[in-house]
Amino acid sequence: MEEYLAETEDYRGHKIKIYQDPEPKSPREWDNLGTMVCFHKRYDLGDKHGIKSDEFGGWDDIERHLIEELGAVVVLPLYLYDHSGITMRTGSFHDRWDSGQVGFVYVDRDSVLKEYGKKRLSKSIIKRATNVLESEVKTYDQYLTGQVYGFMVEDADGEQVDSCWGYFDEPSDMIKECKSIVDHNIEAVNKEKHFPKVEVFVTKTMKFRARIRESVEQPSYEVSVGGEEWGKGKGRNHEEKVVKKMSDILTALGTEFVTNASSVMLDELQGMFGGGGGKGESK
Repeated sequence: MEEYLAETEDYRGHKIKIYQDPEPKSPREWDNLGTMVCFHKRYDLGDKHGIKSDEFGGWDDIERHLIEELGAVVVLPLYLYDHSGITMRTGSFHDRWDSGQVGFVYVDRDSVLKEYGKKRLSKSIIKRATNVLESEVKTYDQYLTGQVYGFMVEDADGEQVDSCWGYFDEPSDMIKECKSIVDHNIEAVNKEKHFPKVEVFVTKTMKFRARIRESVEQPSYEVSVGGEEWGKGKGRNHEEKVVKKMSDILTALGTEFVTNASSVMLDELQGMFGGGGGKGESK
């Protein structure tokens, strides 16, 4: 599988891997607006159709058939460049040796009216339909040239968190999506662990209150002190009460709290209160 690896990035303890999709599905299996009529001796291109090229005198005759017999209102030529791989577009490659026309992509009147919910055709509707056909050809070219990707996201233990295949996107855009997946995974995991944020407020009358709120990633605390006298040392008399209260809170969290986080948090708080107060936070 690693031979298909296109790009990697480390993000928040996870590894994001972007691969070239080794077995992509053809976008011509989608619900497309246009129909691709192609003729080639070696490649099976475009959509299934019943038109036989040897029954016509050339490309002009086939295009006329699409318009007069099949009701096409937009018809675009399809050109193929064949050299160490194949690529397709609606404009000529201007290479007489390795490229040439292989067919058309078209859409009929009824399909256009149904697609846009209209009763009559207009120039703007024709333009919109033309742009869609152009886009379909570009997507099909991505399929032909191997520009279809998939991703795998692994956590720090190498366990697969998520994966998906068949993306007709740039790897850089997929990286952004994978980062969102990592963010969501971290949030979900941390909610299961009940990582808290402990908030303590000490009033100017040397009373304190505490409450617990969930934190997104890590256990954390915040201590706010009211009154100037705290900084002069009077609040130190209440240090033991504050530390005991914090200890009770941490104990109440139970075994789901992070290993050793209780003692680490108490040490931090004890140092803060012993050092003269103020407002602090550790994450």
